[in-house]
Amino acid sequence: MRMLVYRTARLELRPLRLSDYQEWFECHTEALKSKNKWDHGPYKESRCSRKIFEKIVKKHRELAKIDEYYRYSAFRKSDGKLVGHVDFHLYERGSLQFANFGYMLHNRYWGMGYGVEMAKKALVIGHRDLKIKRLEAAIDLGNHRSVRLVKAIGLYYEGIKKEYWFQEGSWDDQRIYVSLAKR
Repeated sequence: MRMLVYRTARLELRPLRLSDYQEWFECHTEALKSKNKWDHGPYKESRCSRKIFEKIVKKHRELAKIDEYYRYSAFRKSDGKLVGHVDFHLYERGSLQFANFGYMLHNRYWGMGYGVEMAKKALVIGHRDLKIKRLEAAIDLGNHRSVRLVKAIGLYYEGIKKEYWFQEGSWDDQRIYVSLAKR
């Protein structure tokens, strides 16, 4: 499947390119100190080598080619700064047509409306262009910032899935918010 470039008022959403290395490196190594448990804060330079970046770009391309995972990085149009990303991890293409819908905004861009802007566009990408009927956002129970975002873009609350997500050595319960493609 072809990975297109999408634009919003202030952002360009697209797959990472090899030419994005310097911006990706600076974004990750110059992040602000972690503000909560879902915020990774700055990475050590050793985690951001060109070789690691090239592997990430290659892996994302391979997964998109087999229709398993799509990631669109969000770049600010005014200066090319990497502000975050949205992604789709396809669980089923057959009769269920559903994917996990994820998003991440780098902490120096919090509170500026970029998260809502990129996530709204992601719904269009997921439903219209990737042809995914059901997009699920699985959110940690305490992640109130993420809940505000999905509510702002119109996802509805479906319930809690017990022991749904494995992270940091344990299975965690997740709130499930859903967007369904319109018929």
